[in-house]
Amino acid sequence: MAEVATNENFTGLYISTYGSGGSGGVDGVVQPTAVADAVCKIGSSVIGHQHGFMAHRSLDAYVKYAELLAKCGKVSESLELYVRCFQLDSLPAEFLWQVSAAFVDLIRKQQLLINNGDESRAPESKKIINGPFTCGVCDMVLREPVTLHCGHTFCRRCVAGPGKPLCIRCGQRTAFQPHVNVLVKSFVEKLWCDQLRAAELLDEGKVLYSQEKLHSALLKFNKSFYTGGENYDLLNIRSRTQLKLGFKGDALLDANRVVQMRPKWCKGHFTRGIVLHSTENYQEALFEFSLSIILGENVQKVIPHIVEVLQRLLLIYSKETDVSNLENWNLITHFTYLNTFMVESDQFKSLPNVLFKKNSQNNSDTKEFDVTNSITSLIQRIMDGITNFKQSLLNVKNCRELFVNKSLLEESDFNCVLCCGMLKNPVTTPCGHTYCMDCLEHNFDYSFHCPLCLTALPPSLALSKKNNTEFVDELLNLKFFMYGLMRMSNWKKEIDQDNAYLPVFVCTNAFPSVSCPLHVFEPRYRLMIRRCIESGSRRFAMISHCRPPMKFAEYGTVLEIKDRLVMGNGCSFLSTIGTRRFKVLVRKEHDGYDMAKVQIIQDKEVPENKLKEVRQMHDNVRQRGLKWFNGFREEIKSEILRTVGFPPAVESNWEQLVDGPAWTWWLLSLLPLGANVHVDLLANTSIEVRLKVINKILSRIEQSSLSRRITSSD
Repeated sequence: MAEVATNENFTGLYISTYGSGGSGGVDGVVQPTAVADAVCKIGSSVIGHQHGFMAHRSLDAYVKYAELLAKCGKVSESLELYVRCFQLDSLPAEFLWQVSAAFVDLIRKQQLLINNGDESRAPESKKIINGPFTCGVCDMVLREPVTLHCGHTFCRRCVAGPGKPLCIRCGQRTAFQPHVNVLVKSFVEKLWCDQLRAAELLDEGKVLYSQEKLHSALLKFNKSFYTGGENYDLLNIRSRTQLKLGFKGDALLDANRVVQMRPKWCKGHFTRGIVLHSTENYQEALFEFSLSIILGENVQKVIPHIVEVLQRLLLIYSKETDVSNLENWNLITHFTYLNTFMVESDQFKSLPNVLFKKNSQNNSDTKEFDVTNSITSLIQRIMDGITNFKQSLLNVKNCRELFVNKSLLEESDFNCVLCCGMLKNPVTTPCGHTYCMDCLEHNFDYSFHCPLCLTALPPSLALSKKNNTEFVDELLNLKFFMYGLMRMSNWKKEIDQDNAYLPVFVCTNAFPSVSCPLHVFEPRYRLMIRRCIESGSRRFAMISHCRPPMKFAEYGTVLEIKDRLVMGNGCSFLSTIGTRRFKVLVRKEHDGYDMAKVQIIQDKEVPENKLKEVRQMHDNVRQRGLKWFNGFREEIKSEILRTVGFPPAVESNWEQLVDGPAWTWWLLSLLPLGANVHVDLLANTSIEVRLKVINKILSRIEQSSLSRRITSSD
């Protein structure tokens, strides 16, 4: 291994360079005067030197200039100058921090160039496409699995922390802190017990490693390896342990395997760089440290290692380069470019690489030589290697598939405790229990507590979109694929059969073309309305109560949901409008609410010989009804208009409408009639009869005291 000495003569320069920004610039920006000062120091130090003798104070000046070159982004030129400095004396590692930082900045620019300048693009190491049965963060067997609201499952400690858990796969945040998924945990313990035991041994070994009990830790890692097989995390920590114990060959084998298994993992490349450094493979080590930075490793952790590697590389190159001293560098030639830089700073970026050429006029006796390009070539090879590496990763996926022994799974493992059937669209609650999506929503109609553990669940969960638990869904498809197809076929048949029935809301009478606002709070009707909306039909039957033994009347009106406002407690306000009248043919009950097969009814056509009489009656009754309505007090009229709307206009073809003119139903909804009379009018198919009934009721109202009380201004 190359030895690097520490020279105490450079302490003052180090403090002046790095203390409070040094003389090199303000806030990290190199000033033209700083470059000029450095040149003056170098010029004064080299004048009068003979026989290649160089004092430490002149070496200080060259180091100062090398640092300024690094600050200007001239990494290769700076390193070339450091090679010459190392030929004169070995420099402490502290003097390489500036050029190391410039090297890291160069790598970062290379990363942005590869990413087309998009700084917001996520590092490749964070783009994990994992299997459905592994953790979405560590890509290993799930330990204490928790399922987020989005349906993705992770190890509990992988998503633990303050604030709302964030899913690394879909970017969705979960409003609650989830508990361990009971069902997923039971599956993991049944299917991958060896991997779980290996993970426990790995954790025990990490504790021993942190306590510097390296031999005991290595025994735990080896036992974990033989119990559950290899994984990248185990091999990575075992490689570091073996390196500390002096088993460099075994450490390198494990490090190599880590980057093969997980090429996008920054920590794997960082570990391999440390191992290569210890085996004196400095060029490869520098490349691995560069890759770790590209993939997202903490720069502050990597820079000290880059400094050490560069120090040893410079020492090696300085011994291999056939250069006697620094006097062959023509300062006068470069001072022209530095003056240009002082006038226009951008010109310094294009400063040609003529650092180490002789002054042919002043040193005619000195032989001109070609400078070695070893360090420059290394930097270029690293940049090219990073580009090639990034291109090779485009089709690489960080994915670990776990083998599923389907013979260990039984149908009873997938039963829902609410419906006692196989899980359909499994959803996990924050407390960690899994139910069918429909079963859970039905439970929310009655209570906001978990049916199993009675834990209070957030009301927002009932109103938000629910996502299937991916882990359970994938196991279902894997184990019961054919059964799942048959099950879907049976559900489709059941849905098709239900389409012949209408859900029944037993409440009051509704009328065609008339608004009917509803407040839905009963659990059975909350479930019914939700299913109406989810099915897309948005229709249900409104029927009034009836005397026993019949549960509801024989005639009613189909309502269509126009709008729905859901409250925080699960209740909802509906805005509906009547569409068609019907007659009940078949009745049945489903999940607590009634359903009915119905027959749509319509008015009979008005005979030609009565058409003139019916038209005259229509105009008279309408005028009489509007007069009665306009006689209401203003507050009553406002309430009526808010509830059932304004009086409908007369249709041009009202005689041909299947339900007659809309204004008759609007007026019937206001007339003080009993529920049975309303049902009889809904069942009636003659517009003439309905007009006569309305006319007769208006006559009685006009003669009663009720009309006087309603129309009175007092």
